[in-house]
Amino acid sequence: RNWINALHLNETTLDELINNNKVLNVNSKITNLKHLIHTYDDIFKEGLGCCKMKAHLYVKSDVIPKFHKPRSLPFAYQQVV
Repeated sequence: RNWINALHLNETTLDELINNNKVLNVNSKITNLKHLIHTYDDIFKEGLGCCKMKAHLYVKSDVIPKFHKPRSLPFAYQQVV
């Protein structure tokens, strides 16, 4: 509780945070986003990109490889996959 007071997190109630309906310039933001996507359309193309440079990975000769099992899939995504 002391750190909450130190950071002044208790000055705004939860109800005020939930009912704060200040939304400004939504259309302007969407227009700006569309302009950015159109301007840099080569970045936002569908599909995989292509990198024309070569990467080099330098590994010491005495390093032993380690196997790590893949991360588990969140339960909510299991049916989708």
